[in-house]
Amino acid sequence: MKLHLLAGTVTAVALLTTQGLLGTAEAGPCSVSPVSYSLWVTPGFSCTITDAITTKTFSNFSFTSPTGLTASQFTVQVDPQPPASSAGLLFTTAGLIAPPTSDAVIDFTVSTPGANLDDASLAIAGSVTGDGTVTVGENVNPAGAGTLRLQQSIPGSPNDVGHVVFAPTNSVSVIKDATSIAFTGISSLSVIQEDFSEIGVPEPASLALLGTGLAGLGLFRARRRKTA
Repeated sequence: MKLHLLAGTVTAVALLTTQGLLGTAEAGPCSVSPVSYSLWVTPGFSCTITDAITTKTFSNFSFTSPTGLTASQFTVQVDPQPPASSAGLLFTTAGLIAPPTSDAVIDFTVSTPGANLDDASLAIAGSVTGDGTVTVGENVNPAGAGTLRLQQSIPGSPNDVGHVVFAPTNSVSVIKDATSIAFTGISSLSVIQEDFSEIGVPEPASLALLGTGLAGLGLFRARRRKTA
């Protein structure tokens, strides 16, 4: 009996580790179909998106709501239609509706093996009537570069900023605050699209070849000067 219990325990731990729930396994691919965001806020969870340039790892997910919403009222997946040379996440919800006022805060971190990340973009979708408004404000924190601000609103606002550029880095943390407010009208947020562009980082061998080529060019020019 003890052996059976031990075997069952080992199997359960192996499953949890494989799914990233214990945070000890390598991150698996992020889901390409909608899944409950409550699964991603599990401590230690992370996932990856790989493209032709690099692999982005998304981690440190969290969710809070001062108006009582839950992470299970949101879904998340790989953005199926990102901007060119970008990859990111698509959040959807049917819970951010006003009246009454609704408010949700979503945090996460995106990282790459090298200094590949160089911009972030934000887009939203939803609907409003009457005095209803929807706003997603976001603090983008590239490693070592301070805080940049993104914002998208329905209806649009002069303060809206949908794209920020920063010096290439290997890590960006994001804090997004989504609010839906209405008194005599109705407002709802349905989609948050978050993407990050990347640049290629030369491999060490490529850098060495480039250095050798430049040195050779310098030597060639020096010889030409001597023979002139």
